Amino acid sequence: MYWLKNSEENYAASIKSLLRSRGFEISSIHQIVIGSTMSVAQRLCHGSKPFGNKYFVVSTFFSQCLFLTNNPDGDALLKAILDDTAAMEISRAALSPFRQPPIPAREYDAIDTVTDRPVILNYQCDLLLLSGIYSLPEGFHGSPIMLCLDYQVQTIQKIVGPAIEVRPLENRIEYEKKKTDTST
Repeated sequence: MYWLKNSEENYAASIKSLLRSRGFEISSIHQIVIGSTMSVAQRLCHGSKPFGNKYFVVSTFFSQCLFLTNNPDGDALLKAILDDTAAMEISRAALSPFRQPPIPAREYDAIDTVTDRPVILNYQCDLLLLSGIYSLPEGFHGSPIMLCLDYQVQTIQKIVGPAIEVRPLENRIEYEKKKTDTST
């Protein structure tokens, strides 16, 4: 894979400017990387932080750098990401066993009150989020718990290392797909 970081960022900035000039307010631009397997995400995230090497860099120009697999799991994830209602439902269901943080924070999404650990939701497989995760966040007694889809667990665990616990969340995307299939 060879990626021209400056060119892609310039194209994205041009599109953002064009849309703004035509009355479409754009607050953020997301990058989506599609790979054949989850191991591609691990290879992209090998190296210094922010992740990258001479061929690919996870750019902080974008709000998110999402990784999808080129298979039915990736297709279902893309549908969920693009559907705000579905994404909100998945997030709500995944975070329901945990407590909301007293002050909303970018570093974590909820708090596990039993272990006093932050909970991070990353079923969208945001490589940018993975590059900036702290293994001992300030104000907590333990390392973060990261929630992702079951097929992402092993790869994300290898990326973040053993200090961060990676847990699968109930695969809400599969649940939504089954619910849609039975209702038709």
